[in-house]
Amino acid sequence: EKGDFRSTSFSPAQNVYLFFSLNDPLERNIVKTVWVAVDVAGYKSNVIIYKSEDKITSPNFVMQTNRENWALGKYKVELYLNGTLDETIEFQVEN
Repeated sequence: EKGDFRSTSFSPAQNVYLFFSLNDPLERNIVKTVWVAVDVAGYKSNVIIYKSEDKITSPNFVMQTNRENWALGKYKVELYLNGTLDETIEFQVEN
């Protein structure tokens, strides 16, 4: 939770955190995350499973999904700044 350990592989019951530093020269600070099940049993391929959009007022901010017991498979998180895709992070859930 403090960002000391980085991983792209998680167990089904593990919390998945997204850490980032915000540097918006426009100072609009609108951050959107889109969590996608890329290849996960029980989901259509590339289906959105969670998304959020917030105006961020702090330069360091943490977003966490409220999911429990992730299904095994491959996921990605798309991070948008002011409506523009800034970064895509891929991870997997495995035993």
